[in-house]
Amino acid sequence: MTPSCWMCSCPIWTGFAVCRAVRARSGVPILFLTALGGEEDMLRGYALGADDYVTKPFSLAVLLAKTEALIRRSRGGAGAERLTCGAIALEPGRRTCTVEGRAVDLPPREYELLLCLLRHQGQVFSRSQLLDRVWGIDFEGGDRAVDGRIKALRAALGPAGMQIKTVFKAGYKLEEG
Repeated sequence: MTPSCWMCSCPIWTGFAVCRAVRARSGVPILFLTALGGEEDMLRGYALGADDYVTKPFSLAVLLAKTEALIRRSRGGAGAERLTCGAIALEPGRRTCTVEGRAVDLPPREYELLLCLLRHQGQVFSRSQLLDRVWGIDFEGGDRAVDGRIKALRAALGPAGMQIKTVFKAGYKLEEG
C-alpha cells in the first residue's frame, strides 16, 4: 500500500518511485540529492536509472559541476545517444528525428511514442502499455488514442512509417524495413 498525505490523502511517492516512473517514459537526466547515503540506497538509485547520486552534506560547487555535466550530456555533448532503425534515427539528447538524413519535426507525443518503440525494437507493445509509457498512468482516455497517434506518426515518417508494424490483436512494434 502506498503511503498517503495526511491532509488530502494523495499518494506520497519516494524518490525511487519517481525515478522509476520518469525513467520509464523519458531519458531526461536524473540526479538524486538525498540524505540516504548507504551503498544499498545508492545502488538502488542507479539501478532505477539515476544518472548521478549526491548525498548530504554536499559541496555546492560539486553539485553545480555535476548538474552542468548532466545537462551538457543530455543536450548532445560527448557520448550522445543515437538510436536507429532502418531509415529512422533519433537523438534523444537533442530531441531530433531524421528519416534518411532528412529532419522530421514531431509533436511531443509522437516523438515519445517513436522513442519508446526505437528503444525496444522488435518488442510488441499493447495499446495499454504504450498509454502507460507515453501518456502516463493517469491518462483517462481510451486506448484507441494510441491508434490515432500511430497513424499521425506513420504519416510524418513517410515511407519509413511502414517500419511501425501492427500486430493483430496485440499492438505495435518497430522493425527495420
